[in-house]
Amino acid sequence: MEKVDHSLKGIYQQYADRLYSYGLQICPDKGLVEDALHEVFLDIHRNMEAFSKAENPRNYLFASLRYKLYKMKKGRPGRIDLSQVNVPEIGTIEEKIIGEEQLRMQESLAREMISCLTDRQREILFLRFVERMSFQEISEHLSIERQSAQNLFGRAVGKLRRIFLSETVEKSR
Repeated sequence: MEKVDHSLKGIYQQYADRLYSYGLQICPDKGLVEDALHEVFLDIHRNMEAFSKAENPRNYLFASLRYKLYKMKKGRPGRIDLSQVNVPEIGTIEEKIIGEEQLRMQESLAREMISCLTDRQREILFLRFVERMSFQEISEHLSIERQSAQNLFGRAVGKLRRIFLSETVEKSR
């Protein structure tokens, strides 16, 4: 478990960016995510005592943001936004153009593959790979059994693998 600075400023500095990224996985509306994030930190400011009693501050914050977003948008998680992928610097102009084109093709394939997943599968992949949560933490966060989290993750990865392999086979023909 990570060490948390329990001052409001410390909490904000440690988690704001990660919470914002997570929020965008649930809801692609940046304004709504910012509003929900603002509400989460206002709630902490109003009741710092409840936050300081949380066993796992990270899970508390992520669950709070998730709840706020669901409540604000009254729906289900949105699509993953891959538009902010960083392009690494490449030597020559030609290499840069080729690299950007390859990246666009990879992004397109990734978007297509991810769009085939359920909302819950996209969310679990984000929590596991981006937030590096354990299956136990994910199960607590999503209020499901640990085994269910592992099964959901396995189905998501398996589905991505099948889609990728079918894309690879089609392109080789």
